[in-house]
Amino acid sequence: MEDPPTTNTVVGTIGSVSEFIPGSADSWEIYREQLDFYFEANDISAENKKKAVFYSACGKVTYATLRSLATLRKPGELTYEEALKLLSDHFNLRPSKFVQKFKFNRRDQLLNESLAEYLAELKKLSEHCEFNDLEEMLVDRLICGMRDERLQRRLLTDANLTFKKVRDEALADELANRNISELKANYNSAH
Repeated sequence: MEDPPTTNTVVGTIGSVSEFIPGSADSWEIYREQLDFYFEANDISAENKKKAVFYSACGKVTYATLRSLATLRKPGELTYEEALKLLSDHFNLRPSKFVQKFKFNRRDQLLNESLAEYLAELKKLSEHCEFNDLEEMLVDRLICGMRDERLQRRLLTDANLTFKKVRDEALADELANRNISELKANYNSAH
């Protein structure tokens, strides 16, 4: 009987480690976090074991990149932390905070986007902005970029807005609007 084809996923007791695909939507930072959680969930603490699992799962492209970055050494000669540092330095090019701030400040709520989705996107966009007061910037952008002008006007009348207050009111208002629409639709279909 032939062995099944291999894939670039390591399956352990809990979860799995997939290969890292450079240039994909998942960043190296996210991949590293998931790798750390995999090791923690499976009680893998020995550096050599971590390195072996990582090298087995990271994929050909990432492994070839590591070989190129290691130059005078073979990947097997590197410690696990040295290998990760080389790859982190290579894959984690920090974007310009000014470009990120520009994207953040230009982002408005999209036509079919809920306020919860819009807020999640704003938080994601703010990741590399280095704002001194992130919550204040989120309040500003959330209010300025929301589509619901009635809610926008109501929020702008409050001089003591906090992020929590704006978020809670906006999400509650959106839920109430959705509930009213559903109730009207149910009422109209029944009559």
